[in-house]
Amino acid sequence: MAERAGLLEGKQILIMGLINTKSFAWTIGQRATEAGASVTYTVQNEEFRHGFLRRSFKQEKLNFEDYRILPCDVTSDEDINKLFAQIEAPLDGLVHCIGFANPQTCMQESMFGSPRADILKALEISAVSLALVAEAAREKFIRGGSIVTMTFDSEKVYPNYN
Repeated sequence: MAERAGLLEGKQILIMGLINTKSFAWTIGQRATEAGASVTYTVQNEEFRHGFLRRSFKQEKLNFEDYRILPCDVTSDEDINKLFAQIEAPLDGLVHCIGFANPQTCMQESMFGSPRADILKALEISAVSLALVAEAAREKFIRGGSIVTMTFDSEKVYPNYN
């Protein structure tokens, strides 16, 4: 990692969608920190932040309080606005690691039969939220910046991943 040291020195990166210390969001955040960035993470809500995520950090012997982790439910305009009110400009990067589909209805053997509401919720959380948070972040990108999103391997078919 020595070749990347300082690459993001003085940059502020927001990484959305932290689940645990095994998630893409965590790994990306750690690499950005190693490269000199100041990283803020988001989780879905306070309950998740104080429960599951705190246990994940404890298992890895990490001090939870050493990290800036803010709640943001991307299905709530109020939460998105509250998040970006807490982010000071300049923001240099936004990483969108958010995806969801109801496993009971949208991740079965067949892609057919999923309720419309569940399909729409999956699209809202996994895709529409990118546009909404990018719009909310716009005023914070005062010196330019980058938005990165995650995707899944689109070259293969995965059973039960409709």
